[in-house]
Amino acid sequence: MKKMTALIMMTCLTLCLWAPTAPAAEEAKPAPKVLGVGDKVAEFSLTDGLTGAPVSFEKDFLGKSKLTAISFMNTSCSACNAEIRFLSQLAGKYPDFKLIAMAVDSRGEAVVKSYNENNKYKASYVLDPEFTQPPKYGFNYTPALVLIDKSGKIVVVKGGFNPMVDPDDLTKTVESYVK
Repeated sequence: MKKMTALIMMTCLTLCLWAPTAPAAEEAKPAPKVLGVGDKVAEFSLTDGLTGAPVSFEKDFLGKSKLTAISFMNTSCSACNAEIRFLSQLAGKYPDFKLIAMAVDSRGEAVVKSYNENNKYKASYVLDPEFTQPPKYGFNYTPALVLIDKSGKIVVVKGGFNPMVDPDDLTKTVESYVK
């Protein structure tokens, strides 16, 4: 019995050593770098949410104001609405502060137009229905916010909106760039 067990073990060991190996798995690609404070903002070419015209961050927004906010939002999100309302008030108060409301809303241009007509926020609307931009900054939810200085450098990356804390913090940050 011992000889039989030893023979079976030797056979298994031999088969394991001689068995063809699976092809080497493709080398895993590293995850793309998540952009943060100090990085250059990611260029985008998307569609204007009100006119349907193509827009580009570098061509249409970069360097046009001392501070630019990109608020990743959805028209049906109440926290997004609160953040956009607050940022719109800041944009009305400080002409050198630009607000881009990036609608990651799959319902498209008609819904964004209606949202704008109902709210009259001081914002440029950009459509990103495929949710391509927020993950570049580590977000998979809305609202999320990126503040960018005149040179295109990211100065704030923030997820969520807390109406009890964020207005004071954001006001101080905006004022430090536009005053």
